[in-house]
Amino acid sequence: MRSRMRCVVLLAVAVVAVLGLGPVLASGGNWSFEARAMYVNPVGGDGTISGLAHSTNADFHAVLVPELVAGYRVSDTFTVDLGLSIASFDVQFDINTAGQFDAGEADMTMVQVAGIWDVAQWGETSVRLGVVLAQAMFDDLNLSQASASEGLRRVTLDDALLYGVTVRFDTPIGDNGWYFTSNLRYLMGGPDIAIERYSGSTSSVIGSGSADLDPLIVSLGIGYRY
Repeated sequence: MRSRMRCVVLLAVAVVAVLGLGPVLASGGNWSFEARAMYVNPVGGDGTISGLAHSTNADFHAVLVPELVAGYRVSDTFTVDLGLSIASFDVQFDINTAGQFDAGEADMTMVQVAGIWDVAQWGETSVRLGVVLAQAMFDDLNLSQASASEGLRRVTLDDALLYGVTVRFDTPIGDNGWYFTSNLRYLMGGPDIAIERYSGSTSSVIGSGSADLDPLIVSLGIGYRY
């Protein structure tokens, strides 16, 4: 629920930024603002937890979320983008002796910085390639439905630095600064995971591992250049 509220707030901020704040911030004509729908598919999507009595995997599922992006054109062919998105992954644990159970939602706030070069022009569509650096910040999971026999009570997810590449296509909508944008990104990396068991007011780590999310991200949206 908390992540859904974050998504609603983020989408509202995106609309306000694109429609209202752009003229104030972009007096030099080099700024762009975009609102996108972003589909995040964890290609790796899982992590192996060691230290428990039985083999345990943590699976992360794909999600569709809004994204807000501000860009600044440094030169005629190079742009720097700053993106913000908030996702909530459904997480499922697979224990080889107990089957699968839903662990809940892992909220992730991701800030992305991309350097993008214009490489080709197909008619009115600009083809652009770039590199991406992203900081993914995760909230922890409280496992109320966890298997008591495994002692799973809480999962901590460390923040992770992701990196990768992007290709995007921008097509103008008329001559008034609006454009349609589509974007494909592949990032590598994921969070370290630790599973805790509580005893009274104290906790101890009973299993740990890492999740290779390696997200493949597809996004569609509209933008405005000033």
